Amino acid sequence: MYSWYPFHSCVRTQILPLYWPSILHCISSYLVSHILTLSAGESVDLTCYQNMDMRAYMFWYQQLSRSSLKLIVSTAPWLQNSYEEGYSEAKFDVSRENKLSVMTIKNVTSKDAATYFCAVSDHTMQLVFGTGTKLTVIGKPPAVAIFSPSKQEIQQKNKATLVCLASGFYPDNLNLVWKVNGVKRTEGVGTDETSTSNGKGSSTADIRGSKLQKLVCLTVSDWESEDPGTATKQTMSEVSCRETDSAYV
Repeated sequence: MYSWYPFHSCVRTQILPLYWPSILHCISSYLVSHILTLSAGESVDLTCYQNMDMRAYMFWYQQLSRSSLKLIVSTAPWLQNSYEEGYSEAKFDVSRENKLSVMTIKNVTSKDAATYFCAVSDHTMQLVFGTGTKLTVIGKPPAVAIFSPSKQEIQQKNKATLVCLASGFYPDNLNLVWKVNGVKRTEGVGTDETSTSNGKGSSTADIRGSKLQKLVCLTVSDWESEDPGTATKQTMSEVSCRETDSAYV
């Protein structure tokens, strides 16, 4: 169910030279759901309401991660929607009725994961922005693998260092959890997480221990639990750990 969040703000941005006295209007903007999580292929409606003037221009913007704002479309009751290069009605369908504008993002993919803003402008040619709605798109689950320890390390130091690698996942809010003999392990664990701009990434974690009976690496998203039924996991037994001839170093 969508919830309405009132937002009162006066954020002014000059977009054209002013030919009228500079007046900053305080308006109330109402956005639906500041955070949305969708699965790939779904569609979503983003709704923006402004109480400035039913004849005011309204704009929709997209801000990708670590990028600047990009204008998607501008709309006015008496004009046809004007889309910027790289955006189209087939993907971003915008309707306008008086003070209300709805943008439908169709068939979402990982490339649509971004924060979306609406803005309004009157005759002063100033922009007043809402707070924005963050859209997260759930993509494919990670591929998980445990890399066996070095045989030399086991023989010389009587311990095993293992690496758990999760790759090809989206979004990048993923945690790695180690369980040794059924107990969650935090001591001696180091995690290195990287992600790329195309919505894919990888994470590694290493653990040092001895006398392993069973070791499990779980990948847990922010919206999941550590229940094996929802998490992606990989298991290594003591035999596999001790008898390996491979090494990751």
